[in-house]
Amino acid sequence: MLFVFLILLFLPYIEAGPPKPINRSLINFNGVCKCELGYSAIVTHTTWLVIMQAHLQVYNHYGCWCGKGGSGTPVDGIDQCCKTHDYCYRAARISKKCSSIALYTDMYKWKCRNKKAICQGKTECEKALCACDTAAVRCWALYGKPKTKKACRRKIAPLFLVQE
Repeated sequence: MLFVFLILLFLPYIEAGPPKPINRSLINFNGVCKCELGYSAIVTHTTWLVIMQAHLQVYNHYGCWCGKGGSGTPVDGIDQCCKTHDYCYRAARISKKCSSIALYTDMYKWKCRNKKAICQGKTECEKALCACDTAAVRCWALYGKPKTKKACRRKIAPLFLVQE
């Protein structure tokens, strides 16, 4: 009976398969945010056994550029910071400092001293990622912590009725 109970208890984890890769660059980015802004701007981590859960925070899904993807006209300065961050990562990829995969999987070394992140990366990719992240955080600092998230105002093309 105990065996059946244990199987039922762990069945959701067995069916889910192996854990998905962790977006390591977000872990560094969030750390830089905590260091310089004093709050968790991207994700907070709760470790239970070896499971990491990410709870999206302040800047994810803010405007047109903060979070996954990005397009359109930034809604304000905070959103412009996110657009600049996206383009910074893109430049690191195009210049071949980082591969497309490394942008999202590489960790970089940095330290927090007097509420300032100090990059200590060894590879060109680590240096580029840390520079992009610290620039974005310092840009956000110019605007203060937003109380609400602004929505993207993308223009939607009008629907035309096709006449036969």
